Amino acid sequence: MLERCFPACSLPGADWTRNAGGTGWDIVNDMATTVNSSVFIVGGFQGTAIFGAGEANETSLAAVGDFDVALARYTDKGVRTRAESFHRLFVRILRRSLRSCVLSS
Repeated sequence: MLERCFPACSLPGADWTRNAGGTGWDIVNDMATTVNSSVFIVGGFQGTAIFGAGEANETSLAAVGDFDVALARYTDKGVRTRAESFHRLFVRILRRSLRSCVLSS
C-alpha cells in the first residue's frame, strides 16, 4: 500500500522497502528525507491501512471518512518509528508541513 516501492527506488543507498496494505484503495503522494536520512512518506487510504503487518509494532489506521491521509516515518535502516492518520481535509496542510519540517530537520 502506502510505501510500495519507497524508499528503495528514491533514496540513495537505501537497500530496503516496506509495504502496507488495507481494505480499500491507497496511494503514495510524496516522500521526503531529512538530513539524518529519516524517511517520511505521506499518502491517502480508504478503509483500514496496516503498517508492519505481523510485526511486534504493527499499526492499524482506520479512515474516519471516505478516505484519510497517512504519514509514516522510518529510520535510514527501514525501521518504522511513526504511523498516523489525519482526516483528508488536512492533506494540503500536511504536505506543506512535511516539506517545512524536513527542510528544518
